[in-house]
Amino acid sequence: MSELALKRIREAKERRATTLDLGNCGLTELPEALFDLVELEELYLCTEGWSYDFEKKEDKRFKSQNEGEKNNIKRLS
Repeated sequence: MSELALKRIREAKERRATTLDLGNCGLTELPEALFDLVELEELYLCTEGWSYDFEKKEDKRFKSQNEGEKNNIKRLS
């Protein structure tokens, strides 16, 4: 399991984060600890991308701040 991902998850849990960037963490599966983040609303697993904010009616761009390996998640259970 990626130590970087586990560190980011611990930090998010401590600050009760609603957003978490796990892009570029070298993940091949979702860490079990991720499911303890009950406040989490947005999870980023990609290197970069975009979404649409329907409330603000605008594009929302994202680029991971992590500098590890790209994720290679093939299956979500």
